[in-house]
Amino acid sequence: MRNFIFSSALALTINCLLLINNCSSQWVNLSGGISGTPTILSFNVHKNNLYAGVYNYPSGVSGVYISTNMGLNWSSTSLNMLYVGSLASFQDFLFAGVFYPSTNTGGVYVTSDEGANWALTSLNLGTYSLAVIGHTIFAGVINNGVFLSDNFGQTWTLSSLDNVHVLCFTSQGQNIFAGTAEGRGLYVSTNGGYNWHQTSLSSQTVFALTSTNDAVFASTQEQGILVSTDGGNNWIQSPLSRYVYAFASYGANAFAGTENGGVYLSSDAGASWSAINTGFGQTPLVMSLFIANKYIFAGTGRLAIWRRPLSDVILDAGNTGNNPSSYFLGQNYPNPFNPVTKIQFAVKKNVWTIVKVYDILGKEVTTLVNERLQSGTYEVTLDGSGLNSGVYFYRLTAGDYTETKKMLLVK
Repeated sequence: MRNFIFSSALALTINCLLLINNCSSQWVNLSGGISGTPTILSFNVHKNNLYAGVYNYPSGVSGVYISTNMGLNWSSTSLNMLYVGSLASFQDFLFAGVFYPSTNTGGVYVTSDEGANWALTSLNLGTYSLAVIGHTIFAGVINNGVFLSDNFGQTWTLSSLDNVHVLCFTSQGQNIFAGTAEGRGLYVSTNGGYNWHQTSLSSQTVFALTSTNDAVFASTQEQGILVSTDGGNNWIQSPLSRYVYAFASYGANAFAGTENGGVYLSSDAGASWSAINTGFGQTPLVMSLFIANKYIFAGTGRLAIWRRPLSDVILDAGNTGNNPSSYFLGQNYPNPFNPVTKIQFAVKKNVWTIVKVYDILGKEVTTLVNERLQSGTYEVTLDGSGLNSGVYFYRLTAGDYTETKKMLLVK
């Protein structure tokens, strides 16, 4: 009988790992192929593969790991640096920001062959944070500020924000934000990152940043989470009273990875938060969060990688249940994209609703929505796998209301 129970439990565990969607409403540990007690510092997706920056010293291999099946199994790439604090994907290239805290050395490394080979770019200073915004790669360099590259990392230009340790980036509309260490504050650029000025958060240490359609979130050492709904001009304190080391956003939803408190979710611009920790055997320190392929991934301190379907915690690709007072067409995200992007829109009353995509010549490419919808906020996915790189337009028509936005597919 004991063997039968053990065999049944083992079979259930295996089925749960193979068919994650059947194990609903919980986090599942996905660390196959990563030995030791890894801390996960960063994530990104490149060419449909998931990558993680793993600190695993001295119990295992550190550096960048790759998963070809969205986290079910992992293998190390040839980049085995100790601290890969950030990863960024842009067209055919994946970039890794490497730093060594004791010496502030490192740099930005790049691969174009799925991690088989990496090369150090011309930026050879310890790099803590990376972001791709528009056609520009942003590098937050320890004690040296923000560097920019518009040519895939071949050359880098130091922006006006120098001599500071930049921990994180986010953008909303034309505003690009950079959070700094040692109480140096939060900076904003309105000209693509070349010039910066201090926001009203001038004496904060900003651990993490993210933005949704409605708000910008800043995790600070001094005041916890601060939220701005007016492009960073004014900030209010959010009630989540934990240190937050990582953010991720999806539509109007913001996720926060906390110090020994797991993951929290806010869907109301930070006014309230709910813990979404079911499945964690031990509530972890969450160092990194990432959303891809309808999953949210949590990188923890010494407890490896966890994954959960977004549909566990938010209503995906459908009405989120709110009652908007106006029509709205959001900017697709990510943008630029390759090959998948999300488009969120709001319908204020029961009307026939159409969302179509057009190429730069005005030729219809695809129809994403063509039906009568109830009042609510919706999200749809565009898969550009069969499209060529270039500028596209998407249009919302809801009753008499029409709005069009531009997006960029970069392969």
